[in-house]
Amino acid sequence: MFSLHVLFVCNEYPPAPHGGIGAFVQTLAEALVERGHSASVIGRYGDGSLPSQIVQNGVMVHRLLMNKLRKVGPVWDRIMLYKAIEALIREQGVSVVEYPDFQSDLILRHRIPTVLRLHGSMSYYASFNKMAQSRFIHWVEQRAFRVADCVVGVSRFVLERTQTIFGHSPQHSRAIHNFVDTRLFQTPASDEDEPLILFYGSLIPRKGVLQLARAANQFLRRLSDAVLCFVGRDSLVNGQSCREMIVRELEPDLRARVVFSEAVPHLDLIRVIRRARVCVFPSYMEALPLAPLEAAAAGKAVVVSNLGPLPEMFEHGAHALLVDPDDVKRLSASIVQLFNGRALRDRLGRAARARVVERFSLERGLSANLDFYAEMVNKAGTQAAKVFVER
Repeated sequence: MFSLHVLFVCNEYPPAPHGGIGAFVQTLAEALVERGHSASVIGRYGDGSLPSQIVQNGVMVHRLLMNKLRKVGPVWDRIMLYKAIEALIREQGVSVVEYPDFQSDLILRHRIPTVLRLHGSMSYYASFNKMAQSRFIHWVEQRAFRVADCVVGVSRFVLERTQTIFGHSPQHSRAIHNFVDTRLFQTPASDEDEPLILFYGSLIPRKGVLQLARAANQFLRRLSDAVLCFVGRDSLVNGQSCREMIVRELEPDLRARVVFSEAVPHLDLIRVIRRARVCVFPSYMEALPLAPLEAAAAGKAVVVSNLGPLPEMFEHGAHALLVDPDDVKRLSASIVQLFNGRALRDRLGRAARARVVERFSLERGLSANLDFYAEMVNKAGTQAAKVFVER
């Protein structure tokens, strides 16, 4: 049996505070272990509140303590991380090492296949928002893109866009979509939804949360029993709380019908999704978000943005309703249409779950990633002597 040992670099591996990258790495790592392979995780963490080494569900997790020095710390941390990875490669027979592109730690490739997975770098998002960006972060992300043996995009869109941003087309690149464990999101037949309109994810402007608040001024007046719920971590925008920015967008008499919750553990989040009648994700830009996939896997009717990679996930009118986040009137009307239309909700919910099971399931994603890792390892095996001499 062909056995792999994949080492993931991840600075937000659960139960540490995490977003989509941490959730994705945990799902893939644990799935590899379940399939009989080995998976390890290593990353840089800001404090020592979590164990420096621990086995979680068969995955060996290594946490390195970050250097607190402002100027030299980021460089020093990356050097120490590289050395720690090299030691694990020598001592534990690692087959493949995989880095994320976001603020990438990849500065030098390793003797084994070195993979960069594009979840959406800071340079990627800055190219859409036309925001000022740290020169250092742009440099490390661009270097990682050029250093990696192979680049994997979680969508075709993020792969092509990143190639344009950095002006480089890697010799080995492909798109392998994000995926979810659809078994976790199967909604029991007895579940009854509540008059809840749900957004979950980090509260940041590019997620379309301000546009959703403006739309709420319309749809909450038309839906007398509806409640809009935001679940996710707040963020600062030019020193301002994004949550407070959302509240300011709401008309005063509607604010009591908009509730906020901090990010919750995954199993609790699944219960919240099951309670929702409609899930809404009006992002301006993503790489390939997990949240709409999870809601669809739970059989929920979803309203999503029609920008970026979202059309790779759903077809308008077939699996979801896709709208321009800036078209607040249409965003509101789409939410009302689903909230009031039981037959439409049921049809889109069933179709959305079938779509996720067919294209974005754990089984499909794991097979695609295993095939890819095996291909990289086989190529490295045939070129080992050449690689050893050149490096």
